[in-house]
Amino acid sequence: MNHSKGPWSLAVWDQPRGRREIVDAHDDSVCIVGVGNLPTVEADARLISAAPELLKALRDLVEAHRAVVHCEASHVPAALLNAGEFAIAKAEGK
Repeated sequence: MNHSKGPWSLAVWDQPRGRREIVDAHDDSVCIVGVGNLPTVEADARLISAAPELLKALRDLVEAHRAVVHCEASHVPAALLNAGEFAIAKAEGK
């Protein structure tokens, strides 16, 4: 299953309670992150709203590394590349 198409953005509703909602480019709800004015709620909402861009950037980096590795010696530690591949698989539900 694919995720909602990005980019996503953060919307804050119900002031002063501050319900944080992640919305897609059409302002359709992706998820509600939390209610309240705790710094962690805001930070979590910003991180989640960046997820599509982060996933694309990580995929691009892993693919670029794979292309280079066939041409020359890699300077990227295997554990770092494995962590990137694990994160992509997790995001894709694999």
